Amino acid sequence: MRFVILVCELCLLVATVSAQSAKTNDSQYVIAPSEYIFLAVATQPDCPLRIDDAQLLIPVGEGRPEYRYKLSNRGGKPINYFTVVAWSAEGTGGTLGGPPPWDGRVTDRLLQAGESVKVGRDDVVVVPWNPSVREKLHLGGKLQTLVVLLVDQITFADGTKYDFQAASKSLIEYFSDRAK
Repeated sequence: MRFVILVCELCLLVATVSAQSAKTNDSQYVIAPSEYIFLAVATQPDCPLRIDDAQLLIPVGEGRPEYRYKLSNRGGKPINYFTVVAWSAEGTGGTLGGPPPWDGRVTDRLLQAGESVKVGRDDVVVVPWNPSVREKLHLGGKLQTLVVLLVDQITFADGTKYDFQAASKSLIEYFSDRAK
């Protein structure tokens, strides 16, 4: 009986290590080359949050694209919550979500005026762009899409809001109309 339990534990250990190895391989990304996938940040001069250093990370294996960027509160009030969206020229996209700060909260505290925070996963492995990666991702030829990042809305600590949703909606409708 002890032998059976030992064999079961060994099988479980091997399965766990194999799953973790597979997960590591799937976490390889490449920074989207702008000649094929152009990432743009919307100019929002009246927006208190500025998006800088934006990167779109494309999975080399399986997985979903990831966004990384820096957010800076250039306004005069602390920010409690924000929404950033990504819209593609194919008429797809939406609110970026996930763990903080993707869910709109930077941390459990406010983003103070003048403060910056990095957004996105730092635990992914970024591999260099090369011909074999290009072939694996089926990227080549001319520009394939345009992705626009923008701040959709902000809720300040005092409850007031910055709202860019009408312009955001117009942009996705424009892209959707062109994609038909």
